[in-house]
Amino acid sequence: MCDEHGCRFRVAVFPFLHNLGPEYPFRPIHHRIMADCEDFGIDSFDLDPALSEHSDERLTVNPFDAHPNERAHEIAAEALTRWLSDKAEDSIGHQTDSGQSLERPIGD
Repeated sequence: MCDEHGCRFRVAVFPFLHNLGPEYPFRPIHHRIMADCEDFGIDSFDLDPALSEHSDERLTVNPFDAHPNERAHEIAAEALTRWLSDKAEDSIGHQTDSGQSLERPIGD
């Protein structure tokens, strides 16, 4: 479907924020997802390391809602932007301008 529409399929694995830290119980599942993506040739990025660095911060909406808050989204966006920029640099052989879109224009 992506080839048909000229887009790239990529996977970002977002951890459960209320369990972050050295004993994060879902890390083996993250590793499995990443390995499966690699086996299928799918670009993937695990946000666990980026977010775990901030496990001492409040990253959830509130104690009763484990969805990511604004800070968690900010950390994830910065990590994903670096990853996508690196991917764009790898695919074109040089660094992109910070304001340049990382997506291929329609029709290319």
